[in-house]
Amino acid sequence: MKNVIRELRALVAEYSIKFNAIHDSEFSNKPLPHKWSKKEVVGHLIDWAQNNLRRFIVAQYEPQPPKIVYDQDFRVKANGYQQMKKEDVIALWKLVNDVSAMYQELCLKVITQRKVILARQRYNCIHFNG
Repeated sequence: MKNVIRELRALVAEYSIKFNAIHDSEFSNKPLPHKWSKKEVVGHLIDWAQNNLRRFIVAQYEPQPPKIVYDQDFRVKANGYQQMKKEDVIALWKLVNDVSAMYQELCLKVITQRKVILARQRYNCIHFNG
């Protein structure tokens, strides 16, 4: 999992630069009225990362992660990514993914702590109860 976190951070750094290099008009261009612009695709990635953030947070206190279902077209439109400045969409995408990496690290620590606690409980049951 540490490799996944490191890779996520590297991809976010790399693509922040690549997204910023795209001209505003190209980033906002909708190829067809019902198709997303590049800006809206990045907005969709923001929504996806926010859903994952919720999963990482809930995973710390719930045994089963929640099933998150959402209408992606509605959410992209409702969040107004197409009307936002390119720089703001990219900054939000970078921030939500940076926070996601932080929560993944936190979850890894919580999972490790749970394993240690369970191992200690098993040890105590074996050596002191039977």
